[in-house]
Amino acid sequence: MVEQVLQEVRIGARRLVHGALRRPFVRHVGILTIANGVGAVLSFMQGILVARWLGPELYGVAALVMSVPSLVYTFFDARSAEASVKFLSEFDARGERERALAMCKVGYTVDFTIAVVAFLVILLLSPWAAKSIVKRPEMGWLIILYGSAFLPRALTGTSYAVLATLGRFPSIALIDTLTNFLRVGLVLGLVGLGWQVAGFVWGNAIAMATTGLLYGILAYSLVKSRWGRSWLSADWSYLKGLWREVISFLAYNDLNALLGLIPKQLDVVLLGYFRNPIEVGYYRLAKTLAGAVGYVVGPLQSVVYPEFAKLWGIGDMKAFRQKTRKLALQVGLPLAAVTACGVMLLPFILPALLGQSYDPAVPAAQLLLLGSAIWLGFFWLKPVYFAHGVIKQWSLVIGTFSLATLVGWLLIVPFYGFIGMSIWWTTSVALVYVGLGVSVYYVQFADSRLIPDWDEYTSQLVLKRAITGTNADLLKNYARGKVLDAGCGTGIRLNQVATWSGVELAVGVDIGMPGLRYAKQNCPAISVICASVYNLPFKDEQFDFIYSIDVVEHLDDPRTALKEFYRVCKTNAYLFIQTPNYPIKRLYDFLHFLKGSRDTLWDDPTHVSKLNSNKLVKLLVEVGFKVEQVQARNILFEKYLPWLEKLKLNPIGVIIGQKVIVIARKA
Repeated sequence: MVEQVLQEVRIGARRLVHGALRRPFVRHVGILTIANGVGAVLSFMQGILVARWLGPELYGVAALVMSVPSLVYTFFDARSAEASVKFLSEFDARGERERALAMCKVGYTVDFTIAVVAFLVILLLSPWAAKSIVKRPEMGWLIILYGSAFLPRALTGTSYAVLATLGRFPSIALIDTLTNFLRVGLVLGLVGLGWQVAGFVWGNAIAMATTGLLYGILAYSLVKSRWGRSWLSADWSYLKGLWREVISFLAYNDLNALLGLIPKQLDVVLLGYFRNPIEVGYYRLAKTLAGAVGYVVGPLQSVVYPEFAKLWGIGDMKAFRQKTRKLALQVGLPLAAVTACGVMLLPFILPALLGQSYDPAVPAAQLLLLGSAIWLGFFWLKPVYFAHGVIKQWSLVIGTFSLATLVGWLLIVPFYGFIGMSIWWTTSVALVYVGLGVSVYYVQFADSRLIPDWDEYTSQLVLKRAITGTNADLLKNYARGKVLDAGCGTGIRLNQVATWSGVELAVGVDIGMPGLRYAKQNCPAISVICASVYNLPFKDEQFDFIYSIDVVEHLDDPRTALKEFYRVCKTNAYLFIQTPNYPIKRLYDFLHFLKGSRDTLWDDPTHVSKLNSNKLVKLLVEVGFKVEQVQARNILFEKYLPWLEKLKLNPIGVIIGQKVIVIARKA
């Protein structure tokens, strides 16, 4: 009996393991985690041995020598890899090869330009940095040497984005593993031969340059095989209409990188300036140990970011929310808990490995590891924000965090040294990531529990034979030729539009299958397609008139939908948009509740984009439309005071109307 139970357990375990390995997410994260685990072990061994061989003071000097070029490069770094992953994932998912090639060219150009500028700055700063920060003027040439390695490293960012977009995570893991072995071998070999600080810097510089070259060579061949030719011959004009979005993303990403340098690079420099190389050595060791968590965060973010970007690109918001929830509760939370448990083991591990000379580093290592555990628990936050394209908001948060960190360090470090620096950093990380996590939860999870499945939602429309009210006469004035109803629901209105004179073809799109089935069965005059307004299945400039009535308020990203409307709209054709007019719409909700025609005072949970006339007009202009008319629909008491009808075209009426209608033309 016992043997039978054990046999069943073994069979079940094998099935579980095989099933997990068949899932791409688990397989890719596993491969990268193994590679990063190897890197973490190698880095740990290197850190322990080099710290013992050099001692706290020389170990601190080596850290300062490499921190100066890293600080300068981070100051200029645009982090184009994030932008490249976002746009390459979207372009590849939609089969837009020319745009993908053009995006590659933009990424490589930006990265190499930044590397050249950063190297020139390092040349100018090296004498001062060697004297004032490292406090060893003879180390100036090593600062320049390490800075020169950032030139070939410039190939890494966009090349990594290409590999991640195409799912070549095993190749990423292989390159990282090989270069980690190369780095550790060179560093230990050169330091062991007596090169001391110079050996440490030379080993890291050679490994960093090799990494960039390997990534660049592999990505070049993959681009040619996937998208037909080299990115060197790409035409930037294919990004026409997207330049504003691409440049904005790069600019805010550059700002984000600039703000992020404070906790990542400036800490060691400030500690060296205000205190001494010995404290730098303690802090650097503690930071290296806590930084091992990054070997787990990196693979997780590398895999989930392209997946989030693709879900966003095709407009599958339901899957986006489900994936976020799953990653937060089933991956981030358990990993953070396990890491936090490791904090208690450090007082026993460090003295045994490094001896009594590094005992002062234990409290700092515990504090930094606790902060890293929090970072690991919320690893999914950055991919979520970047996939949404709300990098401006992310940069604002990181900017506030970095400013608070810098001010705290300037006040604390001169008096409390590396311990005070560690306490302040961990406290700041906890406040920022927990706050962002709670914010995302209430935006995506708490509200989404109230949002019905769209099939269920449209089922209710079918039962009620519902049709949203609008200004039918105004709609009729513009409907002609090929007409598209973006968000057609049950198709009842579109079926009416199809009977109007001048309308040659009536097409509707929606994602609710019950409504579409009803349309196909009961509305023979129209054609309906199940498709997202984020990715319309039509060629450019297909329609003479597009209308979307009470749809954009249900969209997480109205701008993307409006860009699609612009793309499929013919030149000089018209777009008719109607949406609730926030915040005055809530007053109408209250009055309807008092009247008894509304069941609740709560706002419609499906209204995730609360627009008004100003916001809607701004979005339309940004994507290229020329706004020709703005008017209100439903003004309070207009049934009893007919003269209020005249206010609908008046700016006052537009402000106080329950809904707003905008007529725009593709110029």
